[in-house]
Amino acid sequence: MEIENQKSKIDSRSVVIQSSPSAINETCEWILSRLKINDFSQEDIFSVHVALEEAFLNAIIHGNKMVEEKAVKIDYSVGPDVVRISMTDEGEGFDPDAVPDPRRAENL
Repeated sequence: MEIENQKSKIDSRSVVIQSSPSAINETCEWILSRLKINDFSQEDIFSVHVALEEAFLNAIIHGNKMVEEKAVKIDYSVGPDVVRISMTDEGEGFDPDAVPDPRRAENL
């Protein structure tokens, strides 16, 4: 009965974790468990897992430049029909308009 109650709401959280590749494990397990509770397919769970780990590694490698004293903030919401995850690192940032359109053949 507890699982049914958990399915009916959106679970939203924010966490701040250090810039270390293994630091994502606990947060990743929590998010994936929410997907399982909400009956997402194994394919969807796998896709979110890969995207989450890739985004986190990009944040610590490219954003925080592997400085473990820096942090990554992860905001996420998981519900029966929704998964939203955003990450913020402590890097210098970039102007997205200055990045060539990756969908154009000459930029692949």
